[in-house]
Amino acid sequence: MSTSENLVLLGIVTIFVGFLLILIGALLQAKSRAEFAFVGFIGPFPIGFGTSKKILFLSLAISLMVLFLFILLARI
Repeated sequence: MSTSENLVLLGIVTIFVGFLLILIGALLQAKSRAEFAFVGFIGPFPIGFGTSKKILFLSLAISLMVLFLFILLARI
């Protein structure tokens, strides 16, 4: 196997280990109340929903920062 094939295999294994750790953590913390939010863009308008206002506004702020970063990097 070449070096690039080894790196691809290492990346795939790392992803699966990460999924496994997240699953184990979620199962161990099943008692806690989870909050979630979804934010998407339809054209230039952000649309979102969530289980609480706090998490929704946080998700909107993060998505707008990522959008501005994308626009900034696209101009370079």
